[in-house]
Amino acid sequence: MKARSVSVRRPLIDARALLWIGGLAAALVATRAALRGIHVPGHAALPALFVLVLAASKVRAPGAALVVALPAWAAASSGWIGGPGGATALLLAAASVEGASFLMPGFTGRPLACAAAGALAGSLRILPDLPMVLGALPDPGAPALVSLLGYAIFGALGAALVPLLTRARESRF
Repeated sequence: MKARSVSVRRPLIDARALLWIGGLAAALVATRAALRGIHVPGHAALPALFVLVLAASKVRAPGAALVVALPAWAAASSGWIGGPGGATALLLAAASVEGASFLMPGFTGRPLACAAAGALAGSLRILPDLPMVLGALPDPGAPALVSLLGYAIFGALGAALVPLLTRARESRF
């Protein structure tokens, strides 16, 4: 008689990953609510990209950044924290982080790769506002460019902080 091997199926996502997702989603909603009154172009990209890249780094499951962004997207869509443009931009940023995770596995450990992904994700913020910007032609003005640069710079900083802070934390312990 032949012995059968028993295989244990590993769950797609474990409890620790669920805690990371829940905590990061709550942090993203809280920071977006707290930063609502600040009027610095692109400031919201720093905590958003930090949280989204951290989700991709810690959870390591496809779609983690998108799942973390969904509660903040719902809150922004309802008008509670921002507006529909910010909600769409948040999903675009999360999709950009997911794309970077797919194209460059392990990018979350490299500060320059994170900065590039964060700058791209942050600059996607202009896409929901593009019809309005193009409608203002021939003079779209400097505010659109300043906003785009702000989101790209703050996005790059927020994303690059993930590997830098992770390394600093690991070297202390």
